[in-house]
Amino acid sequence: VGSLFQQWDKPWGLRGDPCLWDELRQLLLKEPLPASLTQLVALIEKAFEQLVGAPLSAPVDSIYVDRYNQGGISGGHVCLPFWRNEAIPEIQRNY
Repeated sequence: VGSLFQQWDKPWGLRGDPCLWDELRQLLLKEPLPASLTQLVALIEKAFEQLVGAPLSAPVDSIYVDRYNQGGISGGHVCLPFWRNEAIPEIQRNY
């Protein structure tokens, strides 16, 4: 599954997003591809919650993750709308 996380060459949502992208790729690197797109999304959502500490469906725009803080105003923040609307659909297209 980690191979679906190809290099991102578009704008990120917030400064924590590239860190989460890299961490998800590492976490899922050895996971075999699921049999369906639905299973893939469920696997990514589960890993997201494991790493961020909140579900992707949380009713907030961003979540702060201290280990992703590399400075800047949005340092450490993960943008949930970015993951829902940009990153996850891109991973699905790579499936």
